[in-house]
Amino acid sequence: MKYPRPWPDRHRDVYAPGMPRSEAIMKVILPDQEVRVLEQAPVTVRDLLNELGIHPLEVIVAKNGVLVPEQALLGRDDEVRIIRIAHGG
Repeated sequence: MKYPRPWPDRHRDVYAPGMPRSEAIMKVILPDQEVRVLEQAPVTVRDLLNELGIHPLEVIVAKNGVLVPEQALLGRDDEVRIIRIAHGG
């Protein structure tokens, strides 16, 4: 099991599925299936990818199961999945 890297104060380090919580948070699933939980919101897809150090041309992003563009706004209670694009022939 991978553990999240330390983040600045606005991020949580631990996510427990099904655990009750008093505030809304954004769940981010990275291409390697690592889960990050962010308390920051709202943020655009572009800004999130920039903060995570992911080039936007290498991935597609789904918000709550729907593909979204870089300009889409992500908020609390959203589940964001970042999917790496496979190139080749």
